Amino acid sequence: MRRRSPRLLVLIGLVALATPPRAQTAWVNGTVTDAETGAPLPGAHVFVSGTLQGDATDAGGRFVFRADAPGSVQVTATMLGYGTASTTRLIRPGDVVGLAFRLPPVPLALREVEVVRSRDAAWERALARFRPEFLGETANAPLTEITNPEVLDLDADGDDGPLHAVARAPLVVENRALGYRVTFYDFALAIEENGRAWDGTLAFRDLCAERLCGPAVTQARERAYRGSLPHFLDALIAGMASDEGFLSERMDRPGQATRARLSVQPGRLSIRSARAPGPEARQARAGWEAEIGGALRVLYTREFDPRVDADAYQVSWLTAPGGALRLGPNGALLDAADVVRYGYWDWERVADLVPLDYRPAPPAGY
Repeated sequence: MRRRSPRLLVLIGLVALATPPRAQTAWVNGTVTDAETGAPLPGAHVFVSGTLQGDATDAGGRFVFRADAPGSVQVTATMLGYGTASTTRLIRPGDVVGLAFRLPPVPLALREVEVVRSRDAAWERALARFRPEFLGETANAPLTEITNPEVLDLDADGDDGPLHAVARAPLVVENRALGYRVTFYDFALAIEENGRAWDGTLAFRDLCAERLCGPAVTQARERAYRGSLPHFLDALIAGMASDEGFLSERMDRPGQATRARLSVQPGRLSIRSARAPGPEARQARAGWEAEIGGALRVLYTREFDPRVDADAYQVSWLTAPGGALRLGPNGALLDAADVVRYGYWDWERVADLVPLDYRPAPPAGY
Protein backbone atom coordinates (compact mmCIF):
# COMPACT_ATOMS: atom_id res chain seq x y z
CA MET A 1 0.00 0.00 0.00
CA ARG A 2 1.19 3.53 -0.68
CA ARG A 3 1.71 5.33 2.57
CA ARG A 4 0.66 8.87 3.28
CA SER A 5 3.22 11.24 4.75
CA PRO A 6 4.48 10.06 8.19
CA ARG A 7 1.67 10.47 10.68
CA LEU A 8 1.64 11.85 14.18
CA LEU A 9 0.95 9.06 16.67
CA VAL A 10 -1.03 9.58 19.82
CA LEU A 11 1.03 7.27 22.04
CA ILE A 12 -1.58 6.88 24.74
CA GLY A 13 -4.13 5.76 22.19
CA LEU A 14 -1.67 3.47 20.46
CA VAL A 15 -0.89 1.70 23.73
CA ALA A 16 -4.61 1.40 24.51
CA LEU A 17 -5.36 -0.22 21.17
CA ALA A 18 -2.29 -2.46 21.17
CA THR A 19 -2.60 -3.88 24.67
CA PRO A 20 -5.93 -5.47 25.71
CA PRO A 21 -6.51 -5.08 29.45
CA ARG A 22 -5.67 -8.07 31.67
CA ALA A 23 -9.27 -8.13 32.95
CA GLN A 24 -10.43 -9.41 29.56
CA THR A 25 -8.78 -12.80 30.05
CA ALA A 26 -11.10 -15.85 30.09
CA TRP A 27 -10.42 -19.59 29.96
CA VAL A 28 -11.85 -22.37 27.79
CA ASN A 29 -11.46 -26.02 28.77
CA GLY A 30 -13.12 -29.36 28.14
CA THR A 31 -12.85 -32.70 26.38
CA VAL A 32 -12.96 -34.21 22.90
CA THR A 33 -14.30 -37.75 22.50
CA ASP A 34 -15.29 -40.24 19.80
CA ALA A 35 -19.02 -39.78 19.15
CA GLU A 36 -19.56 -43.53 18.71
CA THR A 37 -17.41 -45.08 21.44
CA GLY A 38 -17.03 -42.21 23.91
CA ALA A 39 -13.26 -42.79 23.98
CA PRO A 40 -11.08 -39.72 24.52
CA LEU A 41 -9.30 -38.37 21.43
CA PRO A 42 -5.69 -37.30 22.11
CA GLY A 43 -4.12 -34.94 19.58
CA ALA A 44 -7.37 -33.23 18.52
CA HIS A 45 -7.09 -29.51 17.72
CA VAL A 46 -9.48 -27.16 19.54
CA PHE A 47 -9.36 -23.48 18.59
CA VAL A 48 -11.22 -20.18 18.48
CA SER A 49 -12.02 -19.52 14.82
CA GLY A 50 -10.06 -16.68 13.27
CA THR A 51 -7.47 -16.49 16.05
CA LEU A 52 -4.23 -18.02 17.30
CA GLN A 53 -5.97 -19.22 20.46
CA GLY A 54 -6.31 -22.98 20.92
CA ASP A 55 -4.83 -26.19 22.28
CA ALA A 56 -4.17 -29.84 21.40
CA THR A 57 -5.87 -32.44 23.58
CA ASP A 58 -3.77 -34.56 25.93
CA ALA A 59 -3.85 -38.34 26.36
CA GLY A 60 -7.21 -38.05 28.14
CA GLY A 61 -8.76 -35.91 25.38
CA ARG A 62 -8.61 -32.81 27.59
CA PHE A 63 -7.76 -29.26 26.50
CA VAL A 64 -7.42 -25.85 28.13
CA PHE A 65 -6.42 -22.47 26.73
CA ARG A 66 -6.71 -18.80 27.53
CA ALA A 67 -9.07 -16.56 25.58
CA ASP A 68 -7.18 -13.27 25.73
CA ALA A 69 -9.96 -11.22 24.12
CA PRO A 70 -13.36 -12.73 24.99
CA GLY A 71 -16.50 -12.01 23.01
CA SER A 72 -18.81 -13.87 20.67
CA VAL A 73 -16.53 -16.66 19.45
CA GLN A 74 -16.81 -19.89 17.53
CA VAL A 75 -14.86 -22.74 19.13
CA THR A 76 -14.10 -25.68 16.81
CA ALA A 77 -12.65 -29.15 17.38
CA THR A 78 -10.99 -31.11 14.56
CA MET A 79 -9.01 -34.32 14.16
CA LEU A 80 -7.78 -36.37 11.21
CA GLY A 81 -10.26 -39.15 10.49
CA TYR A 82 -13.16 -37.34 12.17
CA GLY A 83 -15.70 -34.71 11.26
CA THR A 84 -15.47 -31.25 12.80
CA ALA A 85 -17.69 -29.89 15.57
CA SER A 86 -18.26 -26.24 16.46
CA THR A 87 -20.15 -24.17 19.00
CA THR A 88 -20.67 -20.42 19.27
CA ARG A 89 -20.45 -18.88 22.72
CA LEU A 90 -20.51 -15.40 24.18
CA ILE A 91 -17.52 -15.45 26.52
CA ARG A 92 -17.30 -12.58 28.97
CA PRO A 93 -14.17 -11.35 30.78
CA GLY A 94 -13.26 -13.64 33.65
CA ASP A 95 -15.43 -16.56 32.43
CA VAL A 96 -14.28 -20.16 32.66
CA VAL A 97 -16.14 -22.02 29.90
CA GLY A 98 -16.36 -25.80 29.81
CA LEU A 99 -17.07 -27.55 26.49
CA ALA A 100 -17.50 -31.18 25.46
CA PHE A 101 -17.01 -32.10 21.79
CA ARG A 102 -18.09 -35.45 20.31
CA LEU A 103 -16.55 -36.00 16.87
CA PRO A 104 -18.10 -38.47 14.39
CA PRO A 105 -15.61 -40.85 12.73
CA VAL A 106 -15.14 -40.41 8.97
CA PRO A 107 -13.40 -43.30 7.15
CA LEU A 108 -10.13 -42.07 5.65
CA ALA A 109 -10.74 -44.09 2.49
CA LEU A 110 -13.96 -42.16 1.88
CA ARG A 111 -12.20 -38.82 2.43
CA GLU A 112 -9.52 -39.75 -0.10
CA VAL A 113 -12.13 -40.71 -2.72
CA GLU A 114 -13.84 -37.37 -2.24
CA VAL A 115 -10.75 -35.23 -2.82
CA VAL A 116 -8.98 -37.21 -5.55
CA ARG A 117 -10.99 -36.25 -8.61
CA SER A 118 -10.15 -35.46 -12.21
CA ARG A 119 -9.18 -31.84 -12.77
CA ASP A 120 -9.83 -30.87 -16.36
CA ALA A 121 -9.21 -27.64 -18.27
CA ALA A 122 -12.50 -26.14 -17.07
CA TRP A 123 -11.46 -26.73 -13.44
CA GLU A 124 -8.06 -25.10 -14.09
CA ARG A 125 -9.81 -22.03 -15.55
CA ALA A 126 -12.14 -21.89 -12.56
CA LEU A 127 -9.15 -22.14 -10.20
CA ALA A 128 -7.42 -19.26 -11.99
CA ARG A 129 -10.53 -17.16 -11.36
CA PHE A 130 -10.96 -18.41 -7.80
CA ARG A 131 -7.47 -17.46 -6.62
CA PRO A 132 -7.82 -13.65 -6.89
CA GLU A 133 -11.42 -13.78 -5.69
CA PHE A 134 -10.31 -15.66 -2.58
CA LEU A 135 -6.81 -14.35 -1.89
CA GLY A 136 -7.28 -10.83 -3.24
CA GLU A 137 -5.04 -8.71 -5.46
CA THR A 138 -3.09 -6.64 -2.95
CA ALA A 139 0.70 -6.55 -2.62
CA ASN A 140 0.52 -9.56 -0.27
CA ALA A 141 -1.32 -11.80 -2.74
CA PRO A 142 1.74 -12.93 -4.79
CA LEU A 143 3.31 -14.18 -1.53
CA THR A 144 0.17 -16.09 -0.52
CA GLU A 145 -0.37 -19.64 -1.78
CA ILE A 146 -3.17 -22.21 -1.62
CA THR A 147 -1.06 -25.28 -0.84
CA ASN A 148 -3.70 -27.94 -1.62
CA PRO A 149 -6.06 -26.60 -4.33
CA GLU A 150 -6.88 -30.18 -5.37
CA VAL A 151 -9.41 -30.40 -2.50
CA LEU A 152 -11.60 -27.78 -4.17
CA ASP A 153 -14.71 -28.54 -6.18
CA LEU A 154 -15.21 -25.53 -8.46
CA ASP A 155 -18.13 -24.50 -10.64
CA ALA A 156 -17.72 -21.30 -12.64
CA ASP A 157 -19.94 -19.77 -15.30
CA GLY A 158 -17.34 -18.17 -17.56
CA ASP A 159 -15.20 -15.24 -16.45
CA ASP A 160 -17.97 -13.08 -15.01
CA GLY A 161 -20.83 -15.40 -14.08
CA PRO A 162 -21.53 -17.12 -10.76
CA LEU A 163 -18.66 -18.96 -9.07
CA HIS A 164 -19.10 -21.65 -6.42
CA ALA A 165 -16.35 -23.40 -4.46
CA VAL A 166 -16.53 -26.17 -1.87
CA ALA A 167 -13.51 -27.73 -0.12
CA ARG A 168 -13.87 -31.48 0.49
CA ALA A 169 -11.04 -31.39 3.05
CA PRO A 170 -9.38 -28.60 5.06
CA LEU A 171 -8.11 -25.90 2.70
CA VAL A 172 -4.63 -24.64 3.62
CA VAL A 173 -3.24 -21.20 2.76
CA GLU A 174 0.34 -20.16 3.49
CA ASN A 175 0.97 -16.43 3.67
CA ARG A 176 4.70 -15.74 3.48
CA ALA A 177 4.12 -11.97 3.58
CA LEU A 178 2.42 -12.09 7.01
CA GLY A 179 4.02 -15.27 8.37
CA TYR A 180 0.78 -17.21 8.91
CA ARG A 181 -0.60 -20.56 7.83
CA VAL A 182 -4.39 -20.44 7.72
CA THR A 183 -6.50 -23.62 7.58
CA PHE A 184 -10.14 -23.33 6.49
CA TYR A 185 -12.50 -26.07 7.70
CA ASP A 186 -15.85 -26.80 5.99
CA PHE A 187 -15.08 -24.06 3.50
CA ALA A 188 -17.61 -22.91 0.91
CA LEU A 189 -17.75 -19.75 -1.21
CA ALA A 190 -20.47 -18.43 -3.50
CA ILE A 191 -20.22 -15.44 -5.82
CA GLU A 192 -23.48 -14.39 -7.41
CA GLU A 193 -24.67 -11.34 -9.30
CA ASN A 194 -25.94 -9.74 -6.07
CA GLY A 195 -22.81 -10.34 -3.98
CA ARG A 196 -20.43 -12.83 -2.44
CA ALA A 197 -20.46 -14.91 0.73
CA TRP A 198 -18.32 -17.61 2.29
CA ASP A 199 -18.76 -20.03 5.16
CA GLY A 200 -16.44 -22.09 7.35
CA THR A 201 -14.08 -21.79 10.29
CA LEU A 202 -10.41 -20.88 10.15
CA ALA A 203 -7.40 -21.57 12.34
CA PHE A 204 -4.25 -19.45 12.28
CA ARG A 205 -0.76 -20.83 12.88
CA ASP A 206 2.07 -18.40 13.54
CA LEU A 207 4.97 -19.46 11.32
CA CYS A 208 7.21 -16.96 13.10
CA ALA A 209 7.01 -19.14 16.20
CA GLU A 210 8.73 -21.87 14.16
CA ARG A 211 11.28 -19.83 12.25
CA LEU A 212 12.77 -16.35 12.39
CA CYS A 213 10.65 -14.04 10.25
CA GLY A 214 12.45 -10.72 10.62
CA PRO A 215 11.20 -7.13 10.78
CA ALA A 216 9.63 -7.20 7.29
CA VAL A 217 6.92 -9.61 8.46
CA THR A 218 6.31 -7.61 11.64
CA GLN A 219 5.86 -4.46 9.56
CA ALA A 220 3.62 -6.25 7.04
CA ARG A 221 1.33 -7.48 9.83
CA GLU A 222 0.96 -3.97 11.22
CA ARG A 223 0.23 -2.58 7.74
CA ALA A 224 -2.46 -5.24 7.24
CA TYR A 225 -4.09 -4.30 10.56
CA ARG A 226 -3.89 -0.52 10.14
CA GLY A 227 -6.98 0.74 8.34
CA SER A 228 -8.74 -2.64 8.48
CA LEU A 229 -12.26 -3.24 9.80
CA PRO A 230 -10.91 -4.72 13.11
CA HIS A 231 -8.73 -1.62 13.55
CA PHE A 232 -11.76 0.63 12.96
CA LEU A 233 -13.89 -1.31 15.46
CA ASP A 234 -11.10 -1.21 18.07
CA ALA A 235 -10.77 2.54 17.61
CA LEU A 236 -14.56 3.01 17.71
CA ILE A 237 -14.85 1.25 21.07
CA ALA A 238 -11.91 3.24 22.44
CA GLY A 239 -13.56 6.49 21.31
CA MET A 240 -10.51 7.25 19.17
CA ALA A 241 -11.65 6.65 15.59
CA SER A 242 -10.61 10.10 14.36
CA ASP A 243 -7.32 9.97 16.28
CA GLU A 244 -6.55 6.67 14.52
CA GLY A 245 -7.20 8.19 11.08
CA PHE A 246 -10.84 7.15 10.48
CA LEU A 247 -13.51 9.59 9.34
CA SER A 248 -17.04 8.29 8.91
CA GLU A 249 -20.56 9.43 8.11
CA ARG A 250 -23.91 7.66 8.00
CA MET A 251 -25.50 7.39 4.56
CA ASP A 252 -28.75 6.09 3.10
CA ARG A 253 -27.04 3.42 0.98
CA PRO A 254 -23.56 2.17 -0.03
CA GLY A 255 -21.88 4.17 -2.78
CA GLN A 256 -24.07 7.22 -2.26
CA ALA A 257 -22.40 10.48 -3.24
CA THR A 258 -21.23 12.52 -0.29
CA ARG A 259 -21.28 16.24 0.20
CA ALA A 260 -18.76 15.97 2.99
CA ARG A 261 -15.68 18.16 2.97
CA LEU A 262 -12.41 17.43 4.72
CA SER A 263 -11.23 20.11 7.10
CA VAL A 264 -7.46 20.21 7.44
CA GLN A 265 -6.06 21.53 10.70
CA PRO A 266 -2.48 21.30 11.96
CA GLY A 267 -1.85 17.60 12.65
CA ARG A 268 -5.53 16.67 12.34
CA LEU A 269 -8.26 16.00 9.78
CA SER A 270 -11.98 16.30 10.41
CA ILE A 271 -15.06 15.81 8.25
CA ARG A 272 -17.82 18.32 7.65
CA SER A 273 -20.98 16.72 6.35
CA ALA A 274 -24.63 17.65 5.90
CA ARG A 275 -25.42 14.05 6.71
CA ALA A 276 -25.30 12.29 10.07
CA PRO A 277 -21.78 12.05 11.49
CA GLY A 278 -20.14 8.71 12.17
CA PRO A 279 -21.31 6.55 15.05
CA GLU A 280 -20.18 6.30 18.63
CA ALA A 281 -19.99 2.92 20.34
CA ARG A 282 -22.14 2.53 23.44
CA GLN A 283 -22.08 -0.32 25.90
CA ALA A 284 -24.82 -2.91 25.52
CA ARG A 285 -25.76 -6.11 27.29
CA ALA A 286 -23.68 -8.32 25.00
CA GLY A 287 -20.82 -5.84 24.56
CA TRP A 288 -21.16 -2.77 22.34
CA GLU A 289 -23.51 -1.26 19.76
CA ALA A 290 -23.04 1.46 17.16
CA GLU A 291 -25.87 2.92 15.08
CA ILE A 292 -24.85 3.25 11.42
CA GLY A 293 -28.19 3.81 9.66
CA GLY A 294 -28.65 2.59 6.11
CA ALA A 295 -24.91 2.45 5.45
CA LEU A 296 -21.70 3.73 7.00
CA ARG A 297 -19.07 5.37 4.82
CA VAL A 298 -15.57 5.12 6.34
CA LEU A 299 -12.55 7.04 5.10
CA TYR A 300 -9.08 5.97 6.27
CA THR A 301 -6.69 8.90 5.99
CA ARG A 302 -3.37 7.29 6.91
CA GLU A 303 -2.92 5.37 3.63
CA PHE A 304 -3.82 5.93 0.01
CA ASP A 305 -5.78 3.46 -2.11
CA PRO A 306 -3.21 1.71 -4.38
CA ARG A 307 -5.89 0.97 -6.99
CA VAL A 308 -6.24 4.68 -7.80
CA ASP A 309 -3.60 6.57 -9.78
CA ALA A 310 -4.26 9.86 -8.03
CA ASP A 311 -3.67 10.20 -4.30
CA ALA A 312 -7.00 9.09 -2.82
CA TYR A 313 -7.79 7.81 0.64
CA GLN A 314 -9.20 4.34 1.24
CA VAL A 315 -13.02 4.39 1.23
CA SER A 316 -15.23 1.58 2.54
CA TRP A 317 -18.93 1.11 3.31
CA LEU A 318 -20.74 -1.13 5.79
CA THR A 319 -24.35 -2.23 6.05
CA ALA A 320 -25.77 -4.13 9.03
CA PRO A 321 -29.12 -5.67 10.06
CA GLY A 322 -31.31 -3.07 11.71
CA GLY A 323 -28.80 -0.34 10.91
CA ALA A 324 -26.57 -1.17 13.89
CA LEU A 325 -23.22 -2.87 14.45
CA ARG A 326 -23.42 -5.31 17.36
CA LEU A 327 -20.05 -6.07 18.93
CA GLY A 328 -18.88 -8.45 21.64
CA PRO A 329 -16.70 -7.36 24.57
CA ASN A 330 -13.63 -7.89 22.37
CA GLY A 331 -14.95 -5.67 19.58
CA ALA A 332 -15.65 -8.59 17.23
CA LEU A 333 -18.88 -8.49 15.26
CA LEU A 334 -21.64 -10.63 16.79
CA ASP A 335 -23.42 -10.87 13.43
CA ALA A 336 -20.40 -10.87 11.12
CA ALA A 337 -22.16 -12.99 8.48
CA ASP A 338 -24.86 -10.32 8.10
CA VAL A 339 -22.56 -7.30 7.96
CA VAL A 340 -21.71 -6.51 4.33
CA ARG A 341 -18.52 -4.72 3.31
CA TYR A 342 -18.09 -2.64 0.19
CA GLY A 343 -15.19 -0.68 -1.27
CA TYR A 344 -11.67 -1.06 0.10
CA TRP A 345 -12.56 -3.47 2.92
CA ASP A 346 -14.11 -5.82 0.37
CA TRP A 347 -11.04 -5.60 -1.88
CA GLU A 348 -8.73 -6.77 0.92
CA ARG A 349 -9.21 -10.52 1.34
CA VAL A 350 -7.37 -13.60 2.65
CA ALA A 351 -3.89 -12.31 1.72
CA ASP A 352 -4.40 -9.46 4.19
CA LEU A 353 -6.01 -11.40 7.04
CA VAL A 354 -4.46 -11.19 10.47
CA PRO A 355 -5.87 -13.09 13.47
CA LEU A 356 -8.76 -11.48 15.33
CA ASP A 357 -6.59 -11.41 18.44
CA TYR A 358 -3.68 -9.64 16.70
CA ARG A 359 -2.73 -6.18 17.91
CA PRO A 360 0.44 -4.26 17.01
CA ALA A 361 3.13 -4.20 19.66
CA PRO A 362 3.07 -1.05 21.82
CA PRO A 363 5.84 1.52 21.33
CA ALA A 364 9.20 0.78 22.97
CA GLY A 365 9.28 1.74 26.62
CA TYR A 366 5.62 0.88 27.32
